[in-house]
Amino acid sequence: MPVGSRLRIYTIHRICDSAFRDCVSMRRLVVENDRVKIGERAFENCASLESIQLPDGMTEIYGGVFNSCKSLRSICLPQHLTILGESAFSDCEGLEEIVVPENVTKIDDLTFNGCTGLKSVTLNNGLRKIGKSAFKNCRMLTRIEIPESVAFIDNAPFRGCESMKSIQVAPRNKYFKSAPSKRDGNDFVLFNKNKSILIAYPAGSREVQYDVPDSVVTISDWAFSECRKLSRITIPDSVHDIGEGAFSNCALLDEVEIPDSVTRMDDCAFRGCVSLERVLIPDSVKDLGWGLFDGCDKVVVYCREGSAAEDYCHRNGIRFTPLSEGEGLAY
Repeated sequence: MPVGSRLRIYTIHRICDSAFRDCVSMRRLVVENDRVKIGERAFENCASLESIQLPDGMTEIYGGVFNSCKSLRSICLPQHLTILGESAFSDCEGLEEIVVPENVTKIDDLTFNGCTGLKSVTLNNGLRKIGKSAFKNCRMLTRIEIPESVAFIDNAPFRGCESMKSIQVAPRNKYFKSAPSKRDGNDFVLFNKNKSILIAYPAGSREVQYDVPDSVVTISDWAFSECRKLSRITIPDSVHDIGEGAFSNCALLDEVEIPDSVTRMDDCAFRGCVSLERVLIPDSVKDLGWGLFDGCDKVVVYCREGSAAEDYCHRNGIRFTPLSEGEGLAY
């Protein structure tokens, strides 16, 4: 296809999987046939593609269709669209704004992963599901509002959104709620409705300390990942589970006391916390995942002799200080 060319589709009813993959000279796509079905990864890595016009009658954008279209600046999604497929717009680094039409019920896993230039996302009422890592690494995104229709949010929807300052939920949503990180703060944290699960803390918050509410039982996977200003976290004795990567890459976090209500610390929970020096792990923690302290070169674990934490430190070459029976769990 010649440099600077446009592709205009009138009568074709189907574009097969990967049909135009790696057509790096294509700059504009116009699809005018409402009935056309575009296969998975059909336009993947069309690196020069700047604009896309799709017909209003299109109902689904399949997986990876526009993955790695790095020059894409804008797209008006069809009004009758119902599903945005997995990785449909992953790594579209030039995309700055997206408005999800009201007929869309599902944003699949990784749909906008790696859209590093994305600054504005509008989610309309009617959306029911937000998939795993749907907006992962959207590094310019500062805020998002979850509409009242959303009933399911999978793990780590905003992982790596390092500029995110507020995740707000529509007041009438029956399944989720948001709460300010401080009583008078403007940085909103995402929870399930009864606040027993902390789903996501806004990584772009400038708060240096956060007290997890005592209603929280589970800190979800990647919930505090890349909160680079956070230096202190208080975990209450209501918490049982600390999810995968929950505090990963919190670069200023220097000490953590795990309460004796916690029984599980999942993989990579504190990976990349380069300032972390002291972590106290009680006997209650029996399940310790792999790579908990990868990249934490300064860390010393405080734990009881004979505990699962001591055994974990022995097996993984992590420095520890034993606490004898009867000695308080304090530094």
